[in-house]
Amino acid sequence: MFSLTSCGGVSIDGNVHELKTYDTIAVIQFVVSPPEVPIFPLIDAAIYNSAVDEIVTDILDTNQLKANDLAEYTREYFNENTSVFLLCGQDYFNSPSYSSLKDKIEIFSTELDDADFSEMAIPTHSYNFFDVFENAFPLNYFYSNLDLNKPNETIAKIAKELNQKVVAIIVTGNIPFNPGFFSSRWGTYNKTIIFFYRDNGTMILSASVNSEEIKAKGSSRQGYSFIIDKYKDNLKEIIEELKILKK
Repeated sequence: MFSLTSCGGVSIDGNVHELKTYDTIAVIQFVVSPPEVPIFPLIDAAIYNSAVDEIVTDILDTNQLKANDLAEYTREYFNENTSVFLLCGQDYFNSPSYSSLKDKIEIFSTELDDADFSEMAIPTHSYNFFDVFENAFPLNYFYSNLDLNKPNETIAKIAKELNQKVVAIIVTGNIPFNPGFFSSRWGTYNKTIIFFYRDNGTMILSASVNSEEIKAKGSSRQGYSFIIDKYKDNLKEIIEELKILKK
């Protein structure tokens, strides 16, 4: 069993008004990050992490499934409900234009330097353009390394190869943060971040949101999957805040 508690709203850093002037956005990378592994409080974290260890393989399998499903959901939701046409999902990632990036852009492994969570998940046929190997929790890598004030040459090159004026990177993952007292049942939320870039590699904006807190046991497969699916609610909140819904 698990329970819900309300969390904060959408945080936006950048130029919302500019984003609304574009009619097409291409998602160049969609990431489902492994869950963050808590360290403190020491005893509570140890109890929780021991429970999570029981379902590591299930979590990795779930993340891969969700990477495919949520990328498709993102495309469908954008294209049905917003004024923006979004390129995302299997048909797009398997298209000649996207597939050709492997011959023009450096591609990195999705492997991570972690004994348990050894890989981050991206949709089938898509690529990882960032060296995240040393980051056991890739969501933090993207949040820390994609800077509003620092142009990204790799993203600029990808956008130009795709002939797109705006590209996006979407990252989501679960974060346990509210420990149970000597218990494996922690409050956990899904964090979702979308980065929007111009074709010159400068960021238009980033939008992030945390889902409500959900209390679930670390060994709960159903609980983990339920929290990952909160990405859908997070996406809706971000789109509403960006004010790009169809009128």
